[in-house]
Amino acid sequence: MSKIAKDFKQYGFFGFQKRIVKWFLRMIGIRINSYYYMVNDIDYDKQRRLFESKGLTGVKELDYNDFLKGDKTEFTEKKLKRVKQRLADKGYHAYGIMENDKLVYSCWISLNWLESHNKCIETSLSENECLLVDAYCAPEGRGHGFHNTMNSYRLMKAYEYGKRRSIGIVLSENAPAYKSQIKTGNRVLFKFFVADLWGKSYTNYFKNKAKNEAA
Repeated sequence: MSKIAKDFKQYGFFGFQKRIVKWFLRMIGIRINSYYYMVNDIDYDKQRRLFESKGLTGVKELDYNDFLKGDKTEFTEKKLKRVKQRLADKGYHAYGIMENDKLVYSCWISLNWLESHNKCIETSLSENECLLVDAYCAPEGRGHGFHNTMNSYRLMKAYEYGKRRSIGIVLSENAPAYKSQIKTGNRVLFKFFVADLWGKSYTNYFKNKAKNEAA
């Protein structure tokens, strides 16, 4: 499946149209994205029940060789380099689903660092927080509810590492990711944007976060 077809399937008609507009803007040096900042106060027993109710098999903590068995269009040489860097950092853990010796789903938790594709909002996490980041489902694995089930699994693992709140940053047009976060008990605290204009970055992330914390 081509990347265009995968994006259309993932983002839907309207989300895909937004991505086309963004592609044209990038051609002239403009990147603008909006995101949901979502949190979940982890209820371990609830998440365990949700995970176990699905009877999902093939779930494991991933190593570098597992990623080599993933979707080649997703796990490019550049992304595999990032995977290797993360796996060397004890603050990151990767989990996934293997089927027929192929990686069909992968996801991460960060225990120490709130990272983003946008460097301007990267910062340390609070001691009781973790970040859910970079979930990816190969085309042949979609439609099986893996996002919901693996969200619960990640929350369980984060709790076992002593974290009591998870954070998720979801691209606003990524409806499947948003829905899966809601189904596992996440809620939106605020929305923010990041704009990259000809080499300079602007965001209202810190302003909106401070406003939410003061409320």
